[in-house]
Amino acid sequence: MPHTSRRHRNHVSSNSLRAAHGKRLQITDDDGWVHVVNTSSPASSPRSRPKTYTSPTTDGSADDPDCSISKQQQHQKEEEKKAEELPLILPAEAPPRLTLASLRQKFDADLTTWQNSATWTTLRDSLVRILASLPAGSSIDRLVCIGLGSPSGLRDGWVDRRDVASYQLAAFVSLVRVVQEQQQTSQTGEAEIIAQDPIFNTLDTQLLSSLGITVVPTPQAFSRVSAQTLLFAPGAEKRHLELVLPARPVVLFGGPLEEESRFLQEEENSITGKFLTTVQSVKLVEFGPRPEAFWRMRVYWRDLVD
Repeated sequence: MPHTSRRHRNHVSSNSLRAAHGKRLQITDDDGWVHVVNTSSPASSPRSRPKTYTSPTTDGSADDPDCSISKQQQHQKEEEKKAEELPLILPAEAPPRLTLASLRQKFDADLTTWQNSATWTTLRDSLVRILASLPAGSSIDRLVCIGLGSPSGLRDGWVDRRDVASYQLAAFVSLVRVVQEQQQTSQTGEAEIIAQDPIFNTLDTQLLSSLGITVVPTPQAFSRVSAQTLLFAPGAEKRHLELVLPARPVVLFGGPLEEESRFLQEEENSITGKFLTTVQSVKLVEFGPRPEAFWRMRVYWRDLVD
């Protein structure tokens, strides 16, 4: 039988292989690669030092037996420094043929849809009342947008949140215009308008610039929040909110913070809980064209008589 004759033919060679190779071990190096090495060498071959694997991030110095330990350590430090300098989050990838003109055209259409919605009516009326309640001589001197997302690009090459980001940008632009209209007769200077998100790409920056919004590098916007700031944070993470809530912005758009406070089970002892004890809030009406863009979000404003 072919199978039987093949087994007899391999009987001698298998013994030779066992004698030649001995035991094999699997070793995982610092780069995560798994190597199979022999614990013994054939008797006919001189014993030699196993060659170290050269990873794609090294220059091969590990293969040099004369390479000093100090040189390897120096090289490792250089690689670690390069890794630290790389951005943790890369800009979103915009379609190759997308232009600023077409992106602006889409945004203008989304802005019209947003401003015709009941969601915007609720938000606008709330903001007008808040601005009217500000003490004489005080005003909002800065409007800060964090965690917006990219209106033009895909996150990690495939996550598409462009519509959500575009509608949220429409909400921010609408808030900016209301503040400018309500404060145009005041003696205070023009309010600063900035936005921050590490995934903004070139097209996003150009779009925001065309709308009068200055994009600042991360994390500069966090330190620009003050007690006279309107903070627009629809997509901000908990760790980011904890950086800005202690500044007690006069108006905050985002949340819902109440659910997060209950989830933490810290209530008034948490940063979020402390902030909630000093503010009032109104829940937004559901946004029909894209409910997830403003799902259960609220507008918060600080009690101005504390």
